[in-house]
Amino acid sequence: MESSLNDRRKIMYTDVRMRDMYNTLCELPYEQHHLRPFDYRTFHGYDRHDFVMLYDYANSLLEFDRLTKSEKNLLFRYSCGVDCMINSAYYTSRMGMADSRLILFNAEFVPMDPLPIYGDGPGDERLFASKEDHAKYKCVPKYFMHCFL
Repeated sequence: MESSLNDRRKIMYTDVRMRDMYNTLCELPYEQHHLRPFDYRTFHGYDRHDFVMLYDYANSLLEFDRLTKSEKNLLFRYSCGVDCMINSAYYTSRMGMADSRLILFNAEFVPMDPLPIYGDGPGDERLFASKEDHAKYKCVPKYFMHCFL
């Protein structure tokens, strides 16, 4: 199941050719050249296709069909939250540690050396072009910054 989810991410977030799919078991959806810098200005979390991939993943779990509607909904929501954190930790451990990068679910990376600022320190607002930029930056989940600590 994980390999299948990785295949889907490879299709969504990389330039892989369809003829190159199915060559091997997909342990990692990305290679170093696929990674691009994280930009807080454009980040908004999962896209609809990410939810579709996780919907398929949750539905493929053993005996998922026996759950009630509310249990299915809860499991799907947990899958989304856990997927984002666990996969980022896995991708980072496999391909980001040497370069001090936090690798996100969507093939973006956050440089972790030096650690990014939180944005809520004294005078941090002066580092941004506008108040809107500063406000957006502060909305970035702080767990990005804590993953390497």
